[in-house]
Amino acid sequence: MIDLIEEAAIPVCMVGLLYALPHTQLERRLEREGRLFPHPERKDLKTADQCTMGINFKTLRPQQEVLADYAYILERIYDPIAYAGRLQRLAKMLDNSGRKQQTRAAHARRRHGSLEMLHRIMTNLPEPREVFRSTLTRCLSDNPDSIRWVVALMALYLHVGPFSRDVIARIERIVATLDPLVVEPRAPVEQASSNFAM
Repeated sequence: MIDLIEEAAIPVCMVGLLYALPHTQLERRLEREGRLFPHPERKDLKTADQCTMGINFKTLRPQQEVLADYAYILERIYDPIAYAGRLQRLAKMLDNSGRKQQTRAAHARRRHGSLEMLHRIMTNLPEPREVFRSTLTRCLSDNPDSIRWVVALMALYLHVGPFSRDVIARIERIVATLDPLVVEPRAPVEQASSNFAM
C-alpha cells in the first residue's frame, strides 16, 4: 500500500480497516464461520469510523499484527516529509495550463485570500516546516499554474496529519488491550523453501 501511494503521488489517502457492516454478505459469512464479534452498543457508534472502530471479526492473521501493520502504514504515509514529497511529485504532474483564466478582480481577491491561507498553513504545519516551504518554492518555479491545488492539499494536511496521529494512538490502545502475541518459531529458510517446492 505504501509503495502504491508513494509511486502514484497520492497526498491524501483514506486508509481504513475492514469492518463487517450489519446486514451485509460479509457479516453473514463471518457469522456462519463463527468469526463475527458482537456489534457495539449504538452509543459507541457516535464517534466511530472505519479508522478507529478496530476489527469486529476474528482475523486469519493475529489481530495484533493486522492493527500494527495499519498503524505503521498511517505513520509512514502521513509523515510530514513523505506527505510533502508526494506533493512535490504531484505538482510536477499536474497540468492546469488549459484552465480558464480568472478576471483581474477575482484573481486579486483569490490571491489575497490565498496569501492569508498560506500564512495560516505555514504557521500551523508541524515540523519540519522547511519541507513544505521547499514544496511551495518548487511548485512556484516548476508549475505555477498548480500552486492553488498544492496549497489546498497542504491545508488538508492540517487535518489529516493530526487525525492520523490520533488514529495511531487509538489503534495502539486497542492493541494494548489484546492478549500478548505468541510468536511461533519460524522454520529455517532452507527448510521453508524446500517445503514450498513440494
